Amino acid sequence: MSPAAWQSVRLVAGSQGAWFACVLGAANETPWVGVVVTAAWAAAWVVGRGRRRADLAFLSYVGALGYLVDSIIVSVGAFGFPDAAHLGGPSPLWMVALWVGFGTTLRTLGPLLPLPWAAMALGAVAGPLAYSGGVALGAAHFGADTVTSRVVIGAAWAVAMPLLVALERRVR
Repeated sequence: MSPAAWQSVRLVAGSQGAWFACVLGAANETPWVGVVVTAAWAAAWVVGRGRRRADLAFLSYVGALGYLVDSIIVSVGAFGFPDAAHLGGPSPLWMVALWVGFGTTLRTLGPLLPLPWAAMALGAVAGPLAYSGGVALGAAHFGADTVTSRVVIGAAWAVAMPLLVALERRVR
């Protein structure tokens, strides 16, 4: 495996490890676990890249966008959390950590999404799938109408993904 391919595998593995820590922590009434694991992963990612100021700013922007997007999704009733999974709100801190963890993979995904419509399509499909995984593991729940919830989440991610990719390119 080439060094570049190996780097991509490490990025995806680290991000997915952080995702599982966040979701399983929330599902098991310890939402702070995922925040701690993601903070450690993000710190290792930032230190390993050597562009600390730019990378910290980038991950901060990703986390802020994630908080905004998820707070809107929660506010319209498309998604919610069991009481034990709350750590902040309306979007809990562990959900913001999920976005930060995802932000570490955008260097790998960015070149695969050269056109905004490709990023929109990926967001529209992958966003609801990721949220469905969290629901299946017990960390969250969809609103009363699951189909509408998935459509709202897909639309939010269809808007967010091109913004994230453009932000990553600007930082790069």
